[in-house]
Amino acid sequence: MNPRVIIWLDPGQTTGVARWISPEVKASHPALPEFACHQVSDCDEDLGLATLFGELTKASSLAVPYVGSGIVVLGYERFEFRRDERYRDKIDYTAPEVIGAIRAWRLSRTYVTLDSLGAAGAKAFWTDEKIKQLGLWVPGLRHGMDALRHLLYKLAFKYHREDLLRLLKPGS
Repeated sequence: MNPRVIIWLDPGQTTGVARWISPEVKASHPALPEFACHQVSDCDEDLGLATLFGELTKASSLAVPYVGSGIVVLGYERFEFRRDERYRDKIDYTAPEVIGAIRAWRLSRTYVTLDSLGAAGAKAFWTDEKIKQLGLWVPGLRHGMDALRHLLYKLAFKYHREDLLRLLKPGS
């Protein structure tokens, strides 16, 4: 079954949030855009995480009525320690803390399926220019745009949204 809502996160102190709603959900909520993205700041603090949880609850509630598991996909960019960054004298562990918190948030929500991606693939394919070509670019939302890259990657390549790729062709 295809999801009714996909929420993708770029976790960190400022967490990017991107959301997509299916045509069925869009029909029930015509005022909502198909895609939305924003950022939640201070996710290294309890209030920031509470705000993020509120956003997740609000976005996942769009899939009501819950008719089974997996109707909401909650994805995130995995935290990866890169060997070529060993020169750093400090590593910010906020991202894995946020990932742990969202995994805990999801435990009591059987209708939510978790997914994840590494940073490289989505960022390499969905460049700023391609996101602008789709008309989805929001200036000043670096983390929101990174979350959107992953969301678009999953839509295009896992859920076969070929219409997104067709829009990238010259003359489209």
